[in-house]
Amino acid sequence: MEKMLLNLGLSFTAAKVLPYLFFTALGVALAYMVFKRNLKPALKWPLVVLLAAVPFLLYFAINPIYQGDFSNQPSEIKLRNSYTTRIKDGLLVMAIPGCPYCLEATEVLRQMKDQNPKLNIHFLVIGDTLNLAPYRDLSDGKFQVVSLENPPLFTASVGSSFPTFIKVQNGTALKYWTNNEFGVGAKDEVVTSF
Repeated sequence: MEKMLLNLGLSFTAAKVLPYLFFTALGVALAYMVFKRNLKPALKWPLVVLLAAVPFLLYFAINPIYQGDFSNQPSEIKLRNSYTTRIKDGLLVMAIPGCPYCLEATEVLRQMKDQNPKLNIHFLVIGDTLNLAPYRDLSDGKFQVVSLENPPLFTASVGSSFPTFIKVQNGTALKYWTNNEFGVGAKDEVVTSF
């Protein structure tokens, strides 16, 4: 449901929140319909409570809310190097070969690019060019995937949590998020910044 709402052009935050609101409203509507029926109180009240909660709980069981889903807690930095000046304005994403979270990030980056086609994204994979193929395949050509030849240029400043999302403006990295900090608020910030 979130993907559908994103495809309709809604923000990442709205696409995350609206399904929960919809299923809550559905539960309330079902509970109200049962409440209006002429049933014995011993049957009516448990049924009302059950119907009010079940739609939300089912959606939550299928699409749980994780700790970082709504976060936007960047760390501030001032970093300028050959990669930040090359991208000038946009998002640098640092990844390592075979990282499942890094592979998942490519889908989010494609969605971000769909939301804002002008968003400049560079996906930097630590290691040699042999490690780029899976990321290039998943990028669908929507963003550039390159090898990061000198990881200390970044890891000295942003650490070694992968993937790491680095916002660059005017050739300078200004803030970064780890995977757990890059929630819907951070995605919306990046998409609307450029």
